[in-house]
Amino acid sequence: MGADVAIAWIGTSGKVSGNFPSVSGFEGFSTDPSEQTGHYFAFELDKQYEGREITVIGAKTAKARSRYWVIRLDALYEDSKKLTVKDGGSVIFDLDFTPATLAEAV
Repeated sequence: MGADVAIAWIGTSGKVSGNFPSVSGFEGFSTDPSEQTGHYFAFELDKQYEGREITVIGAKTAKARSRYWVIRLDALYEDSKKLTVKDGGSVIFDLDFTPATLAEAV
């Protein structure tokens, strides 16, 4: 993420602004080479979510028992530019990436 990335919160809804640089060769994200290049957003949930099944809904839906997440934003930008994070049926937070920009690859 760029140094200028920020989230403006109103309750559990956030608007993400700033610039996300293009990253290439990010093997820690995926073994699929087509997903190793792009723009990524990382976040950590509070300790209270340790061991709980978390669902992240964006362009795709992912579930895992993890507090640590890295989201590839490229597909999200082709969709709604919105991300919802849930614990069971309860929303933890929503993020709107509309104000943010994805930098061109160099």
